[in-house]
Amino acid sequence: MDLNIGRAYILAASMLMSFLVPYQTAFAEDSDYIVGGNQDMSGPLAYIGTGLATGARAYFDAVNAKGGINGHKIRYIPLDHRNDTAAGIANVKSLVQSSNAIAIIGFDSSVIVDAALSEVERSKVVSLVQGASPASLKGRWTFSSAAYIADEAAPMIALVAQKSSTPKPNVGILVQQSAVLAAWLADAQKRLAEKGWPIVASQSVLLGATDVNAQVSAIAREKPDVVFSTMSGPKIPLAVAGLRKFGYEGIIIGHTPAADVPSLKAANDPNFFVMREMAFADDPGANVKTMVEDIRRVGADPDAAWLINGYVQGMIVGEGLKRCGWPCTSEKLRTALESGPLTGLEGITFSSIDYTPTNHKGISKVRFYRWDGKKPEAVSGDIEY
Repeated sequence: MDLNIGRAYILAASMLMSFLVPYQTAFAEDSDYIVGGNQDMSGPLAYIGTGLATGARAYFDAVNAKGGINGHKIRYIPLDHRNDTAAGIANVKSLVQSSNAIAIIGFDSSVIVDAALSEVERSKVVSLVQGASPASLKGRWTFSSAAYIADEAAPMIALVAQKSSTPKPNVGILVQQSAVLAAWLADAQKRLAEKGWPIVASQSVLLGATDVNAQVSAIAREKPDVVFSTMSGPKIPLAVAGLRKFGYEGIIIGHTPAADVPSLKAANDPNFFVMREMAFADDPGANVKTMVEDIRRVGADPDAAWLINGYVQGMIVGEGLKRCGWPCTSEKLRTALESGPLTGLEGITFSSIDYTPTNHKGISKVRFYRWDGKKPEAVSGDIEY
């Protein structure tokens, strides 16, 4: 063989091996499942992102302490998107290309979900999202890990039908501005029109707003019988207290992002009802008890906002990995998640999580709670939506 040709073969083989090594390393018998996180841990939604990341870590640590899944541990790599769309996209690229992640969890904002959607689809990586948007649920790789906000008007209306003494109550709406909440508002308007319930006041609030006085005073002036609120975070107690300050005495219905212990405790209002798709720490059930123990083991408070949501995201991935086996690619994981109801979450989520190839919504039941002065108190049975 010509010496130069031989050197060329050696060089080509060396280059080929350099491309193969990352793939081989990712699936070595003693290596880990890699799961990434993409959430806000330092920006305006840090109260959500840090809770999601801590809850997920509690689940993964508990699994790893028992030897992992299918004999392999889970390595969790949470990245901070700071509520910046460019960072959210960059995180997906880094987790897939540099870390060989087969799944990414977190995605606490529908804004980040939509911005990163093209990269998620291009990378073909399973993504468990807290803030699913209408566009994301049309994708093949995005799965909602929580109640789908755009569909939450139906159970809110169902609760009012149970609680209101007025057959056709006047409705006030307080809604934040986002793509998924625009879809929620359109659905609420349609459903209320079908029932003949008049909307007497409708006010919108910027996601980054810190004051809602103008909006709640405008709603209170119209004297509605019920107010639907889609406030989240610090705006929740502000909205409830503001409505009361301006003379509104009726019931207030909040959606799932309002359903956490800190918000309920801060609002401290027996006529403020919130929707939730997963158990609180004080709810009964063997799986709930295990979850609470796992969260406390990492030094966290299970009543802190969004920790249980993060734990559920971790569990969904974990149950998918059990089905997927080893080695597990993202494509195999997607198929595993779509192959029937997931087990192991009974008691933690109020419905089974049942993804199909054409439906990635997952959760289909919610329950309503209020603050009883000491803890969340259930005020309804499980409502399908």
